Amino acid sequence: YMKLARISFVEERIPPSTGVDAPLLAMSEKSVVGSDEIIQHLRTEGGGKDLDGVLSREQRAESFAFISMIEGQLLNAMLYDWFMVEDNFQLVIRPLYSDAVPFPKSWILPWDVSRKMKARLGHPSTEDGEALYKQAEAVFSALSSRLGDKRFFFGEQPSTLDAVFYGHVAAILLAPIPEPSRLSS
Repeated sequence: YMKLARISFVEERIPPSTGVDAPLLAMSEKSVVGSDEIIQHLRTEGGGKDLDGVLSREQRAESFAFISMIEGQLLNAMLYDWFMVEDNFQLVIRPLYSDAVPFPKSWILPWDVSRKMKARLGHPSTEDGEALYKQAEAVFSALSSRLGDKRFFFGEQPSTLDAVFYGHVAAILLAPIPEPSRLSS
């Protein structure tokens, strides 16, 4: 969002061992945690630019609906792909968390995060995973129809929807997942 809004910032990686939730926007006067909260702050108080400022009420409603689909169905399919597909978890996700913290947390943190993700997903079976992948395909299809041959979802300028979609797609395409991800095909 900040890049598309042309807001200057410095990115810092926060290791999981700090106990700090990410993403975190730290400014001299205030800290804001969570992507939705950061975007809202930048729109209203942060001196930033509202990427949706030129959108009509109908376009804002459509953007909200698409973002809800991305942060619901698509994100759940991503979490299933990362935490429930055994090779993906063992070879990529577990080391990602365990390498970030010292022993003994390095043994505990990956399983703790995995347990939380499985609980979020309702401890899905393989059949549930298939349903999640189908929901993700429906999200991609709807977004593809909306985008068409345009550069951005709502014309010549990027919107919050463009930022949210890019963030999720980049994570899918750039994650070094050994199993060919059903989401990236």
